[in-house]
Amino acid sequence: MEKDALCTIKAVRTNYLQIDRSFAPQISLHLVRIPPVAVMLQVEIKPEHVDEFIQVMKADAKGSRQEEGCLRFDFLRHVDNPCKFMTYEVFANAAAVTAHGAMPYVKAWGAFQYGDKKPVVSKTVLRADALSFQMQSPSPADNPVVVVFEADVKDECVTDFVEVMTANARGSRSEAGCLRFDLLRGQEGNRGRFVSYEVFESADAIEKHKEMPYTKAWGAFQYGDKQPLASKTVTKYTVLDLQAPELLT
Repeated sequence: MEKDALCTIKAVRTNYLQIDRSFAPQISLHLVRIPPVAVMLQVEIKPEHVDEFIQVMKADAKGSRQEEGCLRFDFLRHVDNPCKFMTYEVFANAAAVTAHGAMPYVKAWGAFQYGDKKPVVSKTVLRADALSFQMQSPSPADNPVVVVFEADVKDECVTDFVEVMTANARGSRSEAGCLRFDLLRGQEGNRGRFVSYEVFESADAIEKHKEMPYTKAWGAFQYGDKQPLASKTVTKYTVLDLQAPELLT
């Protein structure tokens, strides 16, 4: 934008658009929220390649966290199937996702998954907008438990669903045993798909969470007369590599 223009637009790490008033000080400041972009990879690996996969993905996690546009990278393992894994990656915007794809550790993961060994049994990738993303989180416990809730919500119930789940997220973050609660919505072609990414310090913390009024309000909504969910899955994971708070900026 030329200097004689009325104002300039700056993209900042906090993921807002900010009007720079250096050329037009009379203009009021406005902030426009741009949701971070989450990428969830769920993958099953052949047993004989699991150890190598873990090495590759831990290197990916370590490198990704150094990227300016990467807000979070967690690496998880299914509680019941040691060959199933998930990565939870959050980026400041779509441009940061694109930049991430060009990194050497990401290319190393690509070379591994598409190489001659054919280590991948199955995989799904969901790209979503973070409707409610927790920028900071407490220090992780020794053995945290991650709960990933995925649901397809009926169109006529989306507004109510978002309201109930946003209240659930806000309340949950105040719990001593809740380390993280993010709410996501699928992007193009998956706008009816929602995900909550919840991290608790222990199984006991999950049980306490279930007794909270906002959790019960969510239960009343999902099992109420409206029957708002077309489908849902709830999956628990153990942590292989959870991003520590000091790595967040």
